[in-house]
Order: sequence, then C-alpha cells, then structure tokens
Amino acid sequence: MKKQFRFTYIICIVFVLIFIFNLCLGMNKLDISSTNSFKELEENISNKTNSLMNEYNIPGAAIAFIKDGKIDYIKGFGLSDKEKGTKVDRNTVFQVASNSKTVSAWSVLKLVSDGKLDLDANVDKYLTRWKIPKSKYGDVSITLRELLSHTAGLSQGAYIGYSIDEKLPTLEESLSGATAGTSGLHLIMKPGTKYKYSGGGYTLAQLIVEETTGLPYAKFARENVLRPLSMNDSDFEWNPQMKTKIAKAYDSFGRSLPQYVFTEECAAGLYTTAADFAKFVAANINIMKGSSDYILNNDALSEMLTPIKNDYGLGYIIKKLPDNTKLVYHGGTNRGWRSQYAFLPDKGDGIVILTNSDNGAQLHMDLLCMWTKYETGYYPLFYIKNITLRALVKSIACTLFLLLLMLIFKFKNKTGPKPSIKPSTILPFEIIKCVVFELFVILWWLVFYTGVFSGGWELNSLMPAGFYWLTICVLCYGLYFIAKCFVEKIVKQKITKFTQNV
Repeated sequence: MKKQFRFTYIICIVFVLIFIFNLCLGMNKLDISSTNSFKELEENISNKTNSLMNEYNIPGAAIAFIKDGKIDYIKGFGLSDKEKGTKVDRNTVFQVASNSKTVSAWSVLKLVSDGKLDLDANVDKYLTRWKIPKSKYGDVSITLRELLSHTAGLSQGAYIGYSIDEKLPTLEESLSGATAGTSGLHLIMKPGTKYKYSGGGYTLAQLIVEETTGLPYAKFARENVLRPLSMNDSDFEWNPQMKTKIAKAYDSFGRSLPQYVFTEECAAGLYTTAADFAKFVAANINIMKGSSDYILNNDALSEMLTPIKNDYGLGYIIKKLPDNTKLVYHGGTNRGWRSQYAFLPDKGDGIVILTNSDNGAQLHMDLLCMWTKYETGYYPLFYIKNITLRALVKSIACTLFLLLLMLIFKFKNKTGPKPSIKPSTILPFEIIKCVVFELFVILWWLVFYTGVFSGGWELNSLMPAGFYWLTICVLCYGLYFIAKCFVEKIVKQKITKFTQNV
C-alpha cells in the first residue's frame, strides 16, 4: 500500500511540473513585450500567423487592422484553394458564421430607428407566417431585445447548413424543425431570466424583418446595411458571382468540405471579405467617436453595446479588461469556417480575422490576444482560461504517455514462460480489458472526430489546442492493449506447451 501511495504521489508531482512547464510555455509563446509600435505589431502578427497556421493546420486566413477608426492593414495568408493553389487576398470571400448576428442586429436596429419595430414589444404582434409554439410557461411575452441578446429562453443554438446542391427549406420550415439538425424553435426557459445562446432567436428576428418590410431578408440587409457601408463584396445569400471569389472550406484534417448555405441567413449566412468586414468594424468605432455618416447613430449603438446578461448586448459581447478598458468582440463557427472580430471603442482600434478551416479558432484566440496585449498591456481573462486549458490537456497527455511507457517496460519484464501461472487465468481477463478499451477508443473517435453524436460538428475542432495529443495518447493505449492481449496469448500457448511436456 505504501509503495502504491508513493507511486501516486510521484505521478502527481510529475503532472504538476509538466503542467507548470506547459503553462509557462503557452504564456511566453506569443510574447510581444519588445513591440514598440503598431507597425511592429503588424509585422509580428504577420510572422506569427504563418507559423501558427502551420501548427494548427489552417490552409488560409485573412487579417485586417483598424487604427483610429481607419483601416490600416489588410493581408491574406496561405491558400483559399489547396487543390488549385489559389492564394488568399484582401478580396477573398469567407463565411463569417455567427458574426452574421452582429451585422443582422444592425438590420433590426435600423428598423427600430425608423420607428417600424419596437425593441421591447411582444414579437408576436409582428408575426403572421409562423408563431412560437405554446409552452409550459404559459402566455409569455418575448421581445426583440431578448432575441438579440439571447435571453428569450429559446432553443436551437446553431445550424449546420445545407449543401449548395440541396433544396433549401423555407424559413417557416426551419423554425418548425422540418430540417436537418434542428428540432424546431421552442421555449426551454422563461424569457428574460437567463442567457441561453440561440441562433434560432436570430432566425425569428429574420422572419420579423421580412414580415415588417415585405422583402427577403438578404435583399433588405443588402440595401439598408451592407451597401450603405460600402460592403460591396458581402451578401447574406449565395450568388453565382461568389463562386470565383469564395475560399474553399476545410475540416480539421485539411479535407475539403462542401459549400454549406443557410436559410437562417440572419444567424449564420453572411459572406464577406476581410476588407469589407473591416469597414463594418471601422463604422462601429467611428459612430462611437461621434460620426453621423452611418445608418445608426451613437445612441442606437450604445444601446447595442450595453450588456444584458453574460456580457452579451444586442449582437455583441462586451468584456472589461483588468485596466477597465472595454473590449467588444464576437466569434463565428460554421463547418469549415471560423471568424473573429474585436475593437476597443475608447482607443478606436480593431481587428478582423477570417479563416477557411475548422481549426481556425485557436489562431483567432492567439492573434486576438496578442493584439489586445499590445493595445492594453493585458490579456483578456478568457485567454488566460484558454491557455490554462491547453496546458492542462497537454499535461494530461504527457503524463499518460509516461504511464504507458512504464506499463510497456513492466510488461516486457514480466513476459516469459512461468509454469506456476495457470493458463486458464491469463487470456480471458486480458481479452475483456482489451475489448473494453478498444470500444472506448472507437467511442472517442466517433464523438470527437465524426460528428455522429453532435449533429455533424467535429467536436475536436472546438477543443483547446493540443487536444490531438490526447487523442494520439488514447490511440496508443488502444494499440498497447491489443499488443498486450496478443503477447499474452503467445505466453499462454508457451505455458500450455511447457506444462504438457512436463
């Protein structure tokens, strides 16, 4: 017992040391303490981007910086199409997934500013084509403010999209759940009580815009938000002209994916470029600085940037950094696409990062936080948490590898014919252990790498960087148990033969 306790104690100490090492390595990885100017920051991020894209297996990316409300830098990295060797440039089109929500919130606030919608009225008054199903919460009121801030208590977090060759469902069919990956929009909690992310809430907002204007949502947004902002290469619906400009999407293994399109345009359907989205971010900054050249005024945007619950406003996430600086940002995740933007209203600076890969989130996290560190001297708390998770995952993998090496060494020393062992006690238990662990390996692969249990999403792409080391570790254990079972069988045969000769 003492020996076992001593072994556990040593393993715990080893794990802690590995964790501290990985944590320090992660914190120092993106150190920019020697950066003295914005131009140096751009150069450092440009250099880091290429190496990080290789590390995370990301084919292409586009980055833009906004300085003092003006677009200062736009650059493409890597490939928009690996097969053709097409490079990403400032005009390459990307899907920006849930960052569509921020732009869509502008569509709604434009109608509010025009007096056609009321943020705090019951949305039921605007709906005729589809109604929210009755629920156990009785006769409740849901408002546009709650839809845009994810506090309406509605279901349907995200959408997986449809192949471009499929027939798209109608908006009503999507809301009713007659589509892949959805169960229909319905209440799962009392409105206004809690934050619950709901892409379905924005799909309902899309229907309200259409009901109010009599126009398809994409047409209204194009004419009233995108084109007034000079976002001329952006749209909420797929059109043939995009075919020559849009990047190809890739999964976490670098395999090309279909172009997925969305009926739920308001929640996930925006196509744009780094140059165009930088115009949108710059517009936010300039409105906050007092500009009256845009479709929304300072009062409307300030209302949108006021957190409701969980730091979420109306289409924006708002965080306070340790120095009390306000950081406004949002991210987007579609299959094969990741996007990120952020800006500091008080400083007038912003950043846009677009990628055509399921692996893009970690690159976004690193670059966003390098930029934030330069701008304010602090990393956001969510980045510290992410770095800690990365270190934890890598440390668990390293510790498990060490244990595996010890098991292999121990097993190697124990192999050999030993007549005192009963042959019948060797193999059955080893087979059971082997089968159980192989089933675990298969389940691990199905859960994290196939999307079988997650509606088509590859969950590994949502895990912290370094998660693949944990997967390799699990696979190695699987191979070990198979090999051990095979060797045990040979040992059993030798023992049986030995006892028969005796």
